[in-house]
Amino acid sequence: MYTGSAIAAPASAVVSNITNIQTVDGAPPNLLLIVGPLLIGCLFSWCLYGVLFVQLYLYYLSFPQDKIIVKLTVYGLFIVDTFQSVAITDLAWAFLCKGWGDLGALRFTTWGFAVVPLVSGIVAAWVQLFFAWRINLLGGRGKRKWIWRAVTLLTVLVTVLDNFFTGSKTSVSHWVGHPNFEMVRHDVVEPFMIECDQIYHLACPASPPHYQFNAVKTIKTSFMGTLNMLGLAKRTKARFLITSTSEVYGDPEVHPQPEDYWGHVNPIGPRACYDEGKRVAETLTYGFHRQDGVDVRVARIFNTYGPRMNPYDGRVVSNFIVQALKGQDITVYGDGKQTRSFQYIHDLVDGLIALMNSDETRPVNIGNGDEFTIIEFAELVRDIVEKVQAEDGKPGRRVNIIHGPMPTDDPQKRRPDTTRAKTVLDWEPRWTVRMGLEEMVRYYKAKLAEGSL
Repeated sequence: MYTGSAIAAPASAVVSNITNIQTVDGAPPNLLLIVGPLLIGCLFSWCLYGVLFVQLYLYYLSFPQDKIIVKLTVYGLFIVDTFQSVAITDLAWAFLCKGWGDLGALRFTTWGFAVVPLVSGIVAAWVQLFFAWRINLLGGRGKRKWIWRAVTLLTVLVTVLDNFFTGSKTSVSHWVGHPNFEMVRHDVVEPFMIECDQIYHLACPASPPHYQFNAVKTIKTSFMGTLNMLGLAKRTKARFLITSTSEVYGDPEVHPQPEDYWGHVNPIGPRACYDEGKRVAETLTYGFHRQDGVDVRVARIFNTYGPRMNPYDGRVVSNFIVQALKGQDITVYGDGKQTRSFQYIHDLVDGLIALMNSDETRPVNIGNGDEFTIIEFAELVRDIVEKVQAEDGKPGRRVNIIHGPMPTDDPQKRRPDTTRAKTVLDWEPRWTVRMGLEEMVRYYKAKLAEGSL
């Protein structure tokens, strides 16, 4: 054993002594490579534990209303991780402090050596089971619950393609750095080579100002982009889901609109680049399905809104909320008697996942059946904005509702018949329009306060 004076020796002397230890009979020739990584690993473990402690504190402040099962999961994982950190520290203490200079100590392990791998496995399994439970809540109901558990428990690698014409990197910034997430800047009108099992094809500008900005590019995206992604699905034998739109029904003469309604579309109007682009994309999808056996799914999405939506994309929800938050009068185009149905983004995601993992190859409407006139919706947005502002102690002025000219070919009615989704997917919206709008108002309000809106 070293004496106290040896411990107090200069650093050069300590290094010299360690070198001498390696020459003693029975000492491993790579002693530094044994104890060095142990010390570094212990220090790194405590740094991560500090990060975990800060995350726990932020969770405590931010989510006081979480269900008891979620709280038990978070706090339970913290306790288990604390135990793991203690085990790692005990292991380092045994070799680097208690057994310092004692070569015999290297021949034995402590309880921490056996506990650390076991606890790591428990933590990993706990977290994965929690994720599986969340996916089960989001969409895994009925006889297909096992799908969500199996998909989640396995490693899922996600690659996102985006040319950022209408999107923004900030929309997925919370995923950047995740080991299973990859962001690729790419335009789907050009082929893309990758190996995959499922393809969610969502690429196309969806708001009138964006898709009318370059009508030819919009059509190319709908046709060439779909052609390329279907070719990828054919080569890799991946399941292919295309997000079509309620715009394939045009200005409908049937209300509400079922999937077997063929639509009422102006093929040469200013909206046709999007409407007809999606219709031909569906035609192409079913062509590959019948001719080449590609496994396809078609989701016809109705008006959707939610946080991270581009505040200036020209759609009615973002327009109304931003105008009301800024104290500007809300602009309604036409007399406001035209109707729309609005679904929250969470419900849409649930529906897409359910459809992708179902056996349904026919088109399926994904939307909320609650129908509003645009005037009613503008008044609802105004009321919710006033409510949120009052709750935050910063009430604003009551904005007025003004009218502008009606856009060309603007549909007069729009509401989905979701019978097929309810029957085949066991899916239906769970967020009311009021609930979703309040979430979105708070999100935009926070962005406005930080100056990023």
